[in-house]
Amino acid sequence: MTAAVLNRGRQALEKPLLFLQQLLERRAPLLRQHRTELRRLVAELESRDFELAVIGRMKTGKSTLINALLGRRLCICDVTEATATVNRISYGSEEATHSFCVEWQDQRPAEARLLADLSLWTGTSPEVEEQTRRTRTLLFIATSPLLKGLNLVDTPGTGSTSEVHQKVIESYLEGGEAAAMLHVFAFEGRESDAAQLGQFRQASRGQAIGVLHKWDHLEGPDPFARAQAKAADLHRQFPSLVEVLPVSAPLALAAKCLDPQQLEECRQLLLDLSPEALEEALDHERSWSLCPRRAAFWSKCKELSLGWASIRRLCQVLASIPPGQGAAEVLLRRSGLPRLEEELRRRFLEGGALRHQEAVLEDLIRLVRRVAMELEKALRASGDASLQSDILKLERDLDAAQKCLDQLALRLEARHLLTESDSPGSTWLRARLAEEATSPPSRLELAAAANFWKIHQNEAPRQQSPLCQLILDLIETELAPGTSP
Repeated sequence: MTAAVLNRGRQALEKPLLFLQQLLERRAPLLRQHRTELRRLVAELESRDFELAVIGRMKTGKSTLINALLGRRLCICDVTEATATVNRISYGSEEATHSFCVEWQDQRPAEARLLADLSLWTGTSPEVEEQTRRTRTLLFIATSPLLKGLNLVDTPGTGSTSEVHQKVIESYLEGGEAAAMLHVFAFEGRESDAAQLGQFRQASRGQAIGVLHKWDHLEGPDPFARAQAKAADLHRQFPSLVEVLPVSAPLALAAKCLDPQQLEECRQLLLDLSPEALEEALDHERSWSLCPRRAAFWSKCKELSLGWASIRRLCQVLASIPPGQGAAEVLLRRSGLPRLEEELRRRFLEGGALRHQEAVLEDLIRLVRRVAMELEKALRASGDASLQSDILKLERDLDAAQKCLDQLALRLEARHLLTESDSPGSTWLRARLAEEATSPPSRLELAAAANFWKIHQNEAPRQQSPLCQLILDLIETELAPGTSP
C-alpha cells in the first residue's frame, strides 16, 4: 500500500484520539486515570514499527533463522543456550552495524557497546544472568531490506534451564509488543509446543507463521519431502498458524554468506570423489580439518556457527547439484527460505502498517468503552446532557475509523488474491488497489479481467466474494466512460 493510502487510516484514528484527549482534559477529575493509557496509544500511533518476534523452545535454531533472514551472522549461536535477552533488530546504515545499544532496566541512559561485548549477554553463567537482570533490551542495526518494513526480535527460548531466561521471555510475551510471530519448531516436536503456542498467540496481536526447522539433520534420500509432510501435520495440529513452512537456515545462511567461488570449488572437490570416498568424507568431521583442500571451506562454515550435521547436509546438496546450475542459487532454493521470505513480504511487510493501525484501534475501542461507562454513570448521577453528546461523538468517530480500516484491509486482501491469481490485468489492478499511478490495460484486457472475476466470484469461497466485488468495481469504473468492447 502507498503511504497516502495508509495515511487515511492514520488520520481516521487521529480523530477519535484527539477528541478523547480533549475530553480527558475537560473531564479531568472524572477521567484522570485513563491519561497514561491514552498517551501510550498516541505513542503507538506515532510509531511506524511493526514488530515480528521469533519465538520457540530453546535450541530450535531461532537465532540461526534470524541470521539467515538477515544474510549475515549477527545473533550468537551455540551448542548450549545462547540468547539471554530480548534483542530487537532494526534497519539502518552499514556504519551502525558494528555496535549495539543496551537499554537498561533502571533510569540509566542507553549505552552503545561493540559487538565483541555481546558475549557478556550470552549464555547461562551467573555473570550473564546478573547482566540480563539489569537489561531491558539490546538494540541492533542491520542493512537487510527485510527490515525496511519491520523490526525482528530474537528471544530466549522457552523451557530454559535458566529461570532468568524464562522470566525474560515471559515478561516480553506479557507486554504484548509483538504485532506478529514466527513460531520455530524443531523437527522432533514436543507435547508442550501446543500449550506454548497458545500462550504465544495470546501475546501476539496479529498472525503467526510456523517454521519447521533443523530438517537438514534428517537422514535418508529426501529429507525435505519428510519435512514438508511434517509441516503439513503441524499445520493441521495448530490451525491458528496461517502457515507452517520447512526451512533450513544453515543451508540458506551458507548460500547467502559463503563466497560463490568457494561453494563451486567445494562442489567440484566433492564431485571428484568416488561414491565410497564421498561417503567416508561425510562420515568423519575430523577429516575436513586435516585435509588442506577441505579445511578452508570447513573453517568458513564454522565461522557461520554451522554444526557438523548442517555442514554434512550442505555438502550432500552441493554434490547433488547438476552441472551448469549455480550452487548458491540451488542451496537457497532447497533451504526453503525464499518461500518464508515471500510469506513475510506478503503477510507482514505490505500489511504491517495497516495491522499496526488495527491493533491501535482495538486498544482504543477498549479504552473508549471504559470511558463511556464512566461518562454514563456521571450522566445518570448529574443529568448533564453534554456527557451524552460526548459519548455519541466518541462512538461516531470510532465507527468512522473502523469503517476506514476495514476498507483498507479489504484492499490489502484483494491485492493478495490478485497475487495468487493469473487473471488478466492483475498488475494494473494491484497498482490501483494501492492507488499507485499506472496506465490501464486495453479495454479488451479489462473485459477479459471482468469476465474472469465474475466467474471466480461464483466459484470461490464465500469469504472471497467481497474481494471479487471490489476488483470488479475497479474494472467497471475504468470501463464506464466508454462503450463496452
